[in-house]
Amino acid sequence: MFRYGCLVTKFVKVAFCALLCSLALSPMAPLLAGEGGAPESKNGVVVGFLQTEKETYPEELTFSHSIADMLTRMGARVVRVDYNKIVDLANLRRKASLHQAAGDMTTARKLDAADIKREVLDFLRKEGISRIFIPGNFYNLDAEPYPPTPNRQLVTSAIAEIVREDPNMRLMGVCGGLQGIAHAMGIKVVRVWHLTHRDAAASHTVSGDDPHSSSAALHKLRIVPGSRLASIVSKHALQDRDGWLSLYFPDLHGGVVSNDPENIKKLESLGYKVVAYSNDGMIEALEDMHGNILFQDHPEALAIGILNGSLVPPTGGHGEKGNEVHAYEDERYRAALSAMLIMEDFLHR
Repeated sequence: MFRYGCLVTKFVKVAFCALLCSLALSPMAPLLAGEGGAPESKNGVVVGFLQTEKETYPEELTFSHSIADMLTRMGARVVRVDYNKIVDLANLRRKASLHQAAGDMTTARKLDAADIKREVLDFLRKEGISRIFIPGNFYNLDAEPYPPTPNRQLVTSAIAEIVREDPNMRLMGVCGGLQGIAHAMGIKVVRVWHLTHRDAAASHTVSGDDPHSSSAALHKLRIVPGSRLASIVSKHALQDRDGWLSLYFPDLHGGVVSNDPENIKKLESLGYKVVAYSNDGMIEALEDMHGNILFQDHPEALAIGILNGSLVPPTGGHGEKGNEVHAYEDERYRAALSAMLIMEDFLHR
C-alpha cells in the first residue's frame, strides 16, 4: 500500500494565496458557448455548467474554469447556468412574501420552489441542454467559513428535481456538487470528522489546496462490484480477490454524505445507490435511479491532466512493475485513463 498524501505545507498555503490574489484581479468567468465567440459543440452535446459569471464571495469560481474548458475540448458546447441570473429570485421572493405576510409559509415555500424549477427548466430547454455538470467549490453546506449562496442551492435543488423526473437529462456532480444534490433531496451531509477521528478525516484532504494540480496527492476509493461505475472503469482499475475495484483520485473535502444506517436507508428509498467507498467507510460516489454518477472526489482533475499533457504514461510503460515511484505514477495514470472514461460516459451515454 502506498501513502498518497500529507498535510498542506505553509509553502502551499502561500502559493494558494497568490492564486487567490490573481483571481481577485480578474473575477469574471471566461466566455462559454452562447456568450460571443465561444466554440460550438462538435458532436451535438450541450452541457449546462453550474457557475456564476462574477464572484460574489471568495473562491466561488476556483477550479471551475478548467472544468468548463475540459468539457469544451472533449467536444461539448458548454453553457453557463448562472444561478445568479437565470432565475428572477428577487421577484419570486416578493411573491412569496405576500403569502408569508398572510401567514401561509408552507404555500410560499412551495410556490418559490415551483417557480424556480420552471424557470430553470425553461432555460435548459431554450439552450438545448441535455447534460448538467455541477462542480464543487470552497463553500460548505453545513459549516463555516462559506455557507452556500442561497441562489446556488436553490437552483441546484431545481436541477435535482428536473433530473429525477427526466431520465434523458444526464447529471454529473463532484465534491460540493454531490453534496448540493444530496442536500436538495433531503439526504444528510455532515462534517467528515463527525464520522471518524480527526487523523482519519485528514486523509480526505490529501490533495491540499488544489486537487487539480498535476502533483496532487491521491486518495483511494473502492468501487462496488457490479455497479455501473465498475463497468465504466474496469478496463484500467485494479481488482481485488473479492471483486472490488480500486482507483486513486484527488480528494479535498470536509463534508460528506453521512453513512449512518438511517441516511443510507433514506438515499436508497430515493433511488440512489452507494457505488464507491473510501478505506475508512466514507461514501465516495453515488449512482441515481437513471445511472447518473455523483463523486465526492475529483476524477475531472485527472481528465484535465490527460488533456493538457501533464499526465503521461509512466517511464517504462503503463502497467509494468517497478519501484515505488513508478508504481505511484502507474496508479495515477490508471486513474487518469479511468477518469477519461467517466467523462466520456457522462458526455456520450
